[in-house]
Amino acid sequence: MKKILAGLLIAMLGLPSWAAGIKVAVIDMENVFKNYYKSKIAEESIRAQAEIYRNYLLKLNTDSKKLEEEFKVARDAAQNIALSGKERSEAEAKAERLEREIKAKATEQEQYALEKNKQMKELELAKRSEIMDDINREVKKRALSEGYDLVLDTSGKTLNAISPVVYFRDTIDLTSVVLTELNRTDKVKHKEE
Repeated sequence: MKKILAGLLIAMLGLPSWAAGIKVAVIDMENVFKNYYKSKIAEESIRAQAEIYRNYLLKLNTDSKKLEEEFKVARDAAQNIALSGKERSEAEAKAERLEREIKAKATEQEQYALEKNKQMKELELAKRSEIMDDINREVKKRALSEGYDLVLDTSGKTLNAISPVVYFRDTIDLTSVVLTELNRTDKVKHKEE
């Protein structure tokens, strides 16, 4: 059965027949990524940064609403026939100034949101890349030390929304040993504190 599965894998991967003796392991990369302590730290860092940006956007929005209220008062005063011509002219000038400020504030909000969205995506990519480098280094170290020639990720899905790795023995699953090794640093750090 093992030779049939290896032959099937070789045929699927388009590998030459000499590859029948390859030693294969599997890992659930999604599980490792999600449960790696650095992923949780990065997620919290990203969430905190997003909250800072969101709060500033809320402040800009509050400022805009205040300007809009001031504009309405000035506009109404500019159209109030009970006021003198000079008072209406001053109110009209104020309304025009406030209208420009409202447009400038809207542009500022839009620019800020675009810039910070871009920065957040870059931050997420950088953190993800750093974490994946750690994970890939550990997987490679484990594969080399245990003599595996190929490590397959079981967390991916095919177009039919199923795992491309249909069966594997638990003994070739590196998920828990890799995750334990990656998180060992965090456990040591917490014991020291």
